[in-house]
Amino acid sequence: MSSNDNPFQYYEHESEPFNERQGQDRASGPHSPHFYVDSSVITSVVFFLLIVAILVDALGTFVSSWEAIVLQNIQSGAYETDEAIQTAAESSDLRVSLVGVLQLVISIPLGIVFLCWTWRVCKNAHALGMTPMTNTPGWAVGWYFIPIFNLWKPYMALREAFLASCFPDGEQQSGTSIFPAWWCFHIVSAILGQISGRMAFSLGDSPEMAQLVTLNGIQITEGVVDILLNALTLVIVLRFLRCQRETREKTFADFL
Repeated sequence: MSSNDNPFQYYEHESEPFNERQGQDRASGPHSPHFYVDSSVITSVVFFLLIVAILVDALGTFVSSWEAIVLQNIQSGAYETDEAIQTAAESSDLRVSLVGVLQLVISIPLGIVFLCWTWRVCKNAHALGMTPMTNTPGWAVGWYFIPIFNLWKPYMALREAFLASCFPDGEQQSGTSIFPAWWCFHIVSAILGQISGRMAFSLGDSPEMAQLVTLNGIQITEGVVDILLNALTLVIVLRFLRCQRETREKTFADFL
């Protein structure tokens, strides 16, 4: 298998500044505009799934807040009988469970499509960029599955692709402040998800009220964080589409 067929093989770049001769070479080379594929279709799919995820997370936050009211009513003795408490608790659990299923149903295709989108825009970034890049499209996706490295490597790979797409000459690097915020919400969301999942698994058949209240608070916080995370992801996805289109038209106007 040649190096160009291997997505995990680092691309080799010329160290010389980009000039007209290199531009002519790139017209037929592995990083030419012919290797650029417009990402509007997959961006539209990611956009749609992110909107749905935001709506489902908003519903989940509402349901968790509703559950918090139920727990407060149980603590304050607002329900007159044990049957009323049991009915309220079961209804609340059913609502939370149904929303949890919806979140799982949307998160799986969203995760898969987002990784496909990541590979596509990073592939385009290699075709557009005039400066060396250290992450291949394959590794931009692969880092997500490697423990420890997935704490920062996916962020660095996507940010690098953004810089290559929006500032291919490597001189200007403004407008990237959204990436640290996006990755911070990503890490916080993963941590809260681990905590809430382990707490829910360890509750048992007769959980204490304090445990339920704590878990509910974590779930509400997680829902808010996920909404913000998906909103920032939405902005990044749209920025990639705009930047890559503009850079392709400007950089390779002679070859289009």
